Amino acid sequence: MSVLLYLFWLILPQSSTADAMILQEKLGVKVESPMSYTVTRERDVMIFNAEGAHLAEDYLFYDDGGSIVSFKGAVYNLNSDTPVRKSKQKDFIDRSIYNGGVSDYRVRRLDMTSGNYPYRVKIVSKIRVKKGFLSLPSWNPDRYLRTPVKSSIFEVQLPADYPVTVAEQNYPTAVEETALEKGGRLLKWAVNDLEARDQWEDYYPKNKQSITVSVVPQHFSYGNTVGNNASWQTFGQWYFELNKDKYSLPVALQEKTAELVKDKDRASAIQAIYQWVQKNNRYVSIQIGIGGFESAPSALTFSRGYGDCKALTTLTKGMLNYAGIAADPVLVYGGQAKREVDAGMVNNQFNHVILALPNAQDTTWLECTSDTSPVGYLGAFTGDRYGLYIKDQGSGLVKTKQYTLSDNILMNRAEMQLQANGTAIGEIEKTYQGVYFGEFLNWNQRTQKEQKAYYYSSLRMKSFTLQAHEESDEMAQFIHRKKINIEASNTVKKAGAKLFLTPNIFQNMGEQIKGDSRHFPIQQSQSFDQHNVVRWHLPAGYHPHKLPEPVELKSPFGTYHGRYEMQGNVLVWTRNYQYTAGKFPADDFEAFKAFEKAIYRAEKTRLMLVPTT
Repeated sequence: MSVLLYLFWLILPQSSTADAMILQEKLGVKVESPMSYTVTRERDVMIFNAEGAHLAEDYLFYDDGGSIVSFKGAVYNLNSDTPVRKSKQKDFIDRSIYNGGVSDYRVRRLDMTSGNYPYRVKIVSKIRVKKGFLSLPSWNPDRYLRTPVKSSIFEVQLPADYPVTVAEQNYPTAVEETALEKGGRLLKWAVNDLEARDQWEDYYPKNKQSITVSVVPQHFSYGNTVGNNASWQTFGQWYFELNKDKYSLPVALQEKTAELVKDKDRASAIQAIYQWVQKNNRYVSIQIGIGGFESAPSALTFSRGYGDCKALTTLTKGMLNYAGIAADPVLVYGGQAKREVDAGMVNNQFNHVILALPNAQDTTWLECTSDTSPVGYLGAFTGDRYGLYIKDQGSGLVKTKQYTLSDNILMNRAEMQLQANGTAIGEIEKTYQGVYFGEFLNWNQRTQKEQKAYYYSSLRMKSFTLQAHEESDEMAQFIHRKKINIEASNTVKKAGAKLFLTPNIFQNMGEQIKGDSRHFPIQQSQSFDQHNVVRWHLPAGYHPHKLPEPVELKSPFGTYHGRYEMQGNVLVWTRNYQYTAGKFPADDFEAFKAFEKAIYRAEKTRLMLVPTT
């Protein structure tokens, strides 16, 4: 085998972009009972260069509900079956999975990297889970870029009368199912000769582009609890029962809550409680107990003054409920990049919890881990996605606050006084609304250096000095404003008496997208509306040689309107750009590229200013 591998390396095309090659990989799961399963992993991989060296490392995640049975590796030369190095104690690092938090989740890392490329690594491991589980390990054979896969196998051995739900994504064939002689069944998925993928396609979630198989038990035992994944209602009921006794308040907190809401209407009472929680408690990641699902009691969080997302949500809900205001937790997957919930695959697809306050007209949302968010604001981290609303006998998937085109507005306005030597004095106003607003919730916690770096990155001028800046917020309307004064140099290029000016001083929109083919849909996750107005007060004796024609672009992806005009000696560039959220077929790729390219070019338009004769 090693001689063949060495010959294979020799005949690899020099232009190959592969960083590594998975020769053989096997993930085996054996379910022994509703409380326990064993996972074995075997990986045999060739490492070609430093970019592929991460595949010479492996990680095992565990907690007090599981144990590592075995974990070892070996390094080989391609032309030999004799290991040049076997794993030793110094190759392992064991640590908590959460730096700066509190957790009984741990990770053990094995590092078998070598600087002598190419080389081969084999890693085998076995881990046993023994205190229950919600789901089984998933299989994702083509998860690495520039890494072809010769063979990858996923086997799940199930006992008799153990129903599971299977979700397959991009798997090309049908699962193989075999009845076992001693009862039970074996499920098997396999792929061979997968070509290397050079890059992920933009404008579509990376986790949706690879092969993934997930297996979830329809009934589960976890810690000292039992539940089932028959429906979102039953899974939500399990979470409800797990935490239903956590909301009661100690006497001191009851008195504080009564004090906070005295003589206040509903809206004012919500704000008073929410702001008190924000001011008097801090967020700390805590992952202890039943998989991070069981919250600390409100009384404990109150006494500590800190908690994780579950604990802070529980504390806030307890106070609101005591004040007679309905509030329910909602499980979500938090992140700037929205992750879709597979509605047909009932299991835990969430990593965060927020609070929903239902009302006859609308729902008020609270992000209880933030010490700066105003009441009702979720933003890009948890907004506009499906979550699991937790309610006794009434749990189900709901959509969180959706931020639409009319919510997400960015307005830039600049008055630029241009001199013939290329120096310009500028007064700039920027207004951020909707998801844009969320970027500045922690603005006052940034250092002066960080704030200054933001200003310099937000303008595309080559050389300028920040003279002054000020900020203001309209928290109830989710609006952030900035006023900036700058002095810029080299704003024009000179050619004799002519001056060449790029009117757009803000960040360019649009892009020149590469690639001639598309496999996956084009997905735009967030709508927004951007308005730019830049007014250039031209130096005496200069005027544009010719004003560009207006740019009018209309497509399913959005609209773009840009125009130039003279108002006395002032050159005015106005641009309105509306970007439409949605999912578009891969066949629209060429049209999408053309739309983005046209915007990119319009944003970079340069004008020639000539002396007035």
